[in-house]
Amino acid sequence: MLSYFINECDSTNDEIIRLIDSNTSNFSCVFSFNQKNGRGQSSNKWLSENGKNIAISFVVEKSTIFNPNFFSFFIPVQLVNFLNEITHENFVIKWPNDVLYNNKKIAGILIEQKKIIAKNVYIIGIGININQVNFDSLPKATSLKNITSENYNLTSLATNLQYFLKQEYQKIEYKTIEEYTNILLEEYHQKLFGINQVKVFKFDNKIQNGIIQKVDLDGKLHLKTESEEIKTFKTKEIEMLY
Repeated sequence: MLSYFINECDSTNDEIIRLIDSNTSNFSCVFSFNQKNGRGQSSNKWLSENGKNIAISFVVEKSTIFNPNFFSFFIPVQLVNFLNEITHENFVIKWPNDVLYNNKKIAGILIEQKKIIAKNVYIIGIGININQVNFDSLPKATSLKNITSENYNLTSLATNLQYFLKQEYQKIEYKTIEEYTNILLEEYHQKLFGINQVKVFKFDNKIQNGIIQKVDLDGKLHLKTESEEIKTFKTKEIEMLY
């Protein structure tokens, strides 16, 4: 399991693709504290102040035993667990790919599937706000420093996250994939922001109330609408207004 630090880059997801070779092992990573053109879900931009935050990307070889959306559940659950562990706070998952604290975004996740050197792999990109304190242009953002008033060593934090994810991934070996997936889905829903609560959403060019019921294995959001109908949504078909 390798780790590469890059002083400056456009996107760590792009950089790790360039560094992958036949010997690259699961959860090898590239990280930077100056990512200039980070991508979020559906080509959204991830903006970050130079030298204050972590952009990190991991590579994991694709396995046929997993549901294709497995890492869309595994990564946010374990990222929340990691942040909870180091801060003793309570972070939550906002579908489909954000981590929040007190209704403010602290991290975003982008998972891409690629074929590199005849290998099918997942490229898992994570951006975390760490030591940045000024979010005047991003009123719904926060950072670890804003939450805990502590200044964090970015290199140590990136390294600790790498080992944490690798360790949690290895635990799968001790359970059947069906058993682990069921446990993972249960934990995901326990950490899911807004589940079983009335929230405001925008969909079908309308703003209306709804109640999140669940997220299924295909990654679709199940919502009970004002008319008591259960509707399902893919990413970008619906927006939660919070």
